[in-house]
Amino acid sequence: MRFTIDLDPGPILARADGARQAHDLPERFFFSPTQFWVHKNHRLGSLPQIILSGRTTDPRDPALFKRLMDLAETDGLGSHFRHLGLISL
Repeated sequence: MRFTIDLDPGPILARADGARQAHDLPERFFFSPTQFWVHKNHRLGSLPQIILSGRTTDPRDPALFKRLMDLAETDGLGSHFRHLGLISL
């Protein structure tokens, strides 16, 4: 990819906890370093819909899919998910 570097992550990972604490970040987060330039189209307006397919039941945890979808609803993201069911190959 353009603008990428080959980097040994070891020294960076060794400082990760300190950097996280210095910026008061949660343990898990998504970081998107970027330049806020007009050509990068940051103003998308809304999240795109996430389309899912496949089986929704796992014999090891039959209620998993429902719990995940309930969590999306609780977080106000339910309308962004659409499950199509099984799709023929």
